[in-house]
Amino acid sequence: MENSESKEVIFEMLDTLPYPLSIKEAKTLRYNFVNKAFTELFGISKNSVFGCTSQEIFEKSIAERFYELDQKLIETKKGIKDKFTIQIGSRKELIEIYKIPHFAKDTNEIDLIIDTFCKLNQETTADEILRETEIFFQNIFERLPVGVIVIRATDFSIIQVNPYFANLFNLEIDQILYKTIWSLEICKDREVLQKYLNLAKEYGYLQQLEEKCKLKDGREIDVALHIVYVEYLNQEPWYLFIVSDLSVIQQANREIISLIQKEQELQQLKNRFISLISHELRTPLSAIVLSVDLLQRFSDKLSKEEKDKHFEKIRTSVQTIIRMIENSMHLEKLTTEEFILQPTKISLKSYIKDIAEKVESIYNFKNPIRLHINEEFEVETDEVLLGLILNNLIGNAIKYSNFESPVNIYAKLLQNDFQIQIQNFGEPIPKEEIPRLFNIFFRGKNSSHTKGYGIGLSIVKKAVEALQGSIEVESSQEKGTIFTVKLPRRILNQ
Repeated sequence: MENSESKEVIFEMLDTLPYPLSIKEAKTLRYNFVNKAFTELFGISKNSVFGCTSQEIFEKSIAERFYELDQKLIETKKGIKDKFTIQIGSRKELIEIYKIPHFAKDTNEIDLIIDTFCKLNQETTADEILRETEIFFQNIFERLPVGVIVIRATDFSIIQVNPYFANLFNLEIDQILYKTIWSLEICKDREVLQKYLNLAKEYGYLQQLEEKCKLKDGREIDVALHIVYVEYLNQEPWYLFIVSDLSVIQQANREIISLIQKEQELQQLKNRFISLISHELRTPLSAIVLSVDLLQRFSDKLSKEEKDKHFEKIRTSVQTIIRMIENSMHLEKLTTEEFILQPTKISLKSYIKDIAEKVESIYNFKNPIRLHINEEFEVETDEVLLGLILNNLIGNAIKYSNFESPVNIYAKLLQNDFQIQIQNFGEPIPKEEIPRLFNIFFRGKNSSHTKGYGIGLSIVKKAVEALQGSIEVESSQEKGTIFTVKLPRRILNQ
């Protein structure tokens, strides 16, 4: 039989096949054969198909799908299966297509693409949907964050267990399956449990009880057990046990309560802070108003010394207000974690000297500041935070010093850190108050004769922590009060 005759015989055989089939050239993607079942499926004639591409035959969405699958087959050189819906007359049909590559003998390249089609009937589709649904719910069952076991109601044997339940009780699933529930620690009180099982079966609603269970490693856990009786059509009835670890719930409750308490405390602190700042601002503002009023009314009658005295009151009051506002802003930023570190290279000795001179002038040189820094050295830190620390500690040292007693400042390099110590001589801080010293609004017994509102050291503490450093306090009659701050010599950008 000649080659052409062989092809005709093969095509005649293919034409009688009961399932749709088509053949197209791989290079041009043009059809050179379709069988009778193909034309009946798509409602087209053979003459309208031969030599045409899918784009010339089918609607746009189907043609694009065929083209993508053809390209994928040519690229991977492997068969492809896919599903799609087509409109046939007045109804839609779900079609499955299987594309098969045919390779030329001489080049081993794909020369033909053979497509076979299958119209999926409702039964097939329903089976697949059921299977997909089964897989879907099995995945949910295995990933539930609670323990679940399914129990046959007739003999109380366990027919299904999820991993969470096994992990909760330190058991292997194989150790649990097909045994009765009475072998479980959670079911040790058989009489009580049987009562709840009967209630669930009789009244058909969920039963709940709490149990204390002892694990193999000796630990005890509190669990909540929910029991559901399930009876569906002609299936055998079963019980569903849902087990929750109460310790997790209790821990979550504790964390929620803690967060609520912190929120309430923060709100109280803010209210107190606003009230305190409002109160503290009245004094410097009143001093400013009084001095300005006197200068306006009696400027010609006041001596130069009296005028200078009022101008000094105004200057001091304004500086007090500025410090309050700055401290308030810095406290807000540090408390809400909005502060971003900005590393800057600083010559430490010069930097401390400049701040010390400014603070000394603010307090009218009431106490001499003495620097004990042997050499100049460079650090890389956040200039704003370091300034906050030094301004507050040096200012406090002067405020709480005895009149004209010196304030000493020491600084030195350690291995990877640097240390600053600020020492003053005044009334010592009571030992029992030192742990509370950095609490916001706290003012010790030794501060009763000094103005303030108790946020300076709170800011210092938060600034030191932001720089990943530490601060310590020593206070005695002999050595005075010494604040020691240790900070990394170099910080990195956050």
